[in-house]
Amino acid sequence: NCCTFVRKSKIKEFLRFCFDVGVKQILIYFAVFAAVGYLINQYVPAELITQYLGRGNIFAVPLLALVGLPLYVTGPSSLPVIDALMAAGASDGALLAFLITGPGTSAGVIAGIAMIMKRRAILLYVAFLLAGAILLGYLYDIFLFITS
Repeated sequence: NCCTFVRKSKIKEFLRFCFDVGVKQILIYFAVFAAVGYLINQYVPAELITQYLGRGNIFAVPLLALVGLPLYVTGPSSLPVIDALMAAGASDGALLAFLITGPGTSAGVIAGIAMIMKRRAILLYVAFLLAGAILLGYLYDIFLFITS
């Protein structure tokens, strides 16, 4: 009986943890970003996205990296937005920069860093993250251009 109780209580804890993380955190953000992706697909002209975020615009990578900074996005929750931007013609390097800065500057990450670092160190972290995302975005676009 004792082992059965321990197994049941651990299963309940595990299921509660899965619900808390899966439904309360991931599913909510995924739904929000799916709605944003839908709105982009329906109401933002593809020509506008291609003009500002397309392969021909040299500012596409830093622009989308800056857009990702204040957003709380995780890899899975950002997929609908990335899909909508990709379908509209956004640069692959710009999308990569967005995927780097979004999760890297999420509220949870910054709050965790704030526990052990001072404000100046946090600003330095964000600056390096932004610079790295922009550099990797440009390098990825160059790599795709060379290989195609």
